This record gives sequence, structure tokens and C-alpha cells, in this order.
Amino acid sequence: MSEFIKIKIITPERVLFEGEVEKYTVKSSGEVGDFEVLPGHVSMATTIGLGRIKLYLTDGTENTSKKKL
Repeated sequence: MSEFIKIKIITPERVLFEGEVEKYTVKSSGEVGDFEVLPGHVSMATTIGLGRIKLYLTDGTENTSKKKL
């Protein structure tokens, strides 16, 4: 099993991110609410409301959306 997660974040306008991460968190005001995905999680596709996404990149750095998506 890979220790990283393949993720693709898509908006109606464009692909915001596509690559591998250690984990990611979503803080959302939509139906789904807040959640975190770790390696080994089942594949999922979901919509989210306005919120912030934090990516924990494979090089050990973090990337947080600067504005609510």
C-alpha cells in the first residue's frame, strides 16, 4: 500500500491541484462538513461548500488555500 494519497481538486473553472499528498483536511460549511483523509482511505468523490483545504505534501511542506474555495 502506498504511503501517499493521489488527489485531484477540481472547480468549475479549473483543476486546482493534482498530485500525491501525505494527507489532507477540508474545513467546509457545506453538507459534508469538516473531514480529514489519510493513506489507506477508500476512494471518494464529493462536493464541498465554501471552505479551506490544507494539503500535507510529500516533501513535508503544507499548502493551505489562501481563500475559501
